[in-house]
Amino acid sequence: MLFLIGLWMNVFLPPSLLNCEAKERVFQRFHALNTKEKVEQFIVAHQKNPCEEIRPYVYAAIMMQAKYDAWPHQKMLHFNRGRKKLEHFIEENPQNLEAKYLRYLIQKQSPSFLNYIKNQKEDRAFVLLNLTKTPLSKAVKKIILKNITSTKQG
Repeated sequence: MLFLIGLWMNVFLPPSLLNCEAKERVFQRFHALNTKEKVEQFIVAHQKNPCEEIRPYVYAAIMMQAKYDAWPHQKMLHFNRGRKKLEHFIEENPQNLEAKYLRYLIQKQSPSFLNYIKNQKEDRAFVLLNLTKTPLSKAVKKIILKNITSTKQG
């Protein structure tokens, strides 16, 4: 019975009702974004979530939309819109490890012509220095550590 209730909550309750309690699930869903449809669904599902800690994931997903657009102008619109929001979030929350982690990942994966590389070294160092101090689950920390150390240092 508890399994059915848990399944119902995961399937039928919109993530915005779960607030920050579902942050780890948001983390997992973000890392599974590999199609245009999944990215769009992720943004729609989480953009109105009142949990401030989820916002960087939404902003990074907005930037990811550029990967799936055919038109260069649209690519730049999505990328710059998400970039501006993510940068503003980090300015307002300079100790947010997940936001800096996401920025690091995006900067490592962005094409060089976008010139979005400025914060790689300090974001990587910040994440490595503070990862053990955060209240994230061991599973999330393991994924972050794997992603941050498996990419060539900027």
